[in-house]
Amino acid sequence: WHGARYAFENALQVFRNKESLRNLSILLRSVGGQDETAVQKSLEYAQEAVSIDPQDGESWVVLANGLFVHFFNNPTRQDPIQLQKSLKAYLQAQRCRLNSARGSPDALFNKANVSMFLEKYNAALVDFRRALELDADTRRVV
Repeated sequence: WHGARYAFENALQVFRNKESLRNLSILLRSVGGQDETAVQKSLEYAQEAVSIDPQDGESWVVLANGLFVHFFNNPTRQDPIQLQKSLKAYLQAQRCRLNSARGSPDALFNKANVSMFLEKYNAALVDFRRALELDADTRRVV
């Protein structure tokens, strides 16, 4: 993962772009584990990706996922505001004009999980069902 991080950071030195920011955010979140510094940096990169192109749904999903993970990385300080922010980011992703996230079963599944933790069970059920409809591999298992 060090090589990937090095490549993304070098790309950002040449040109600040949403793709490298998103990928670096995902990378830091996935290898950072419980490291709060890595998770915070991951969120900063995701927020910058959104600021570069607020109409890019994929950047909003990366931010939403980061906020969701951040909530669980602090078991002693779980703040429901993080979940509210995550849900808002998923909703914003669905409204974006550049929206590969709209038909993403993973994004819908994650949004459903956030809704469930916020006790918005009807919304969670709708998103779980839609994610299942969109994911052919899951339908075969269920």
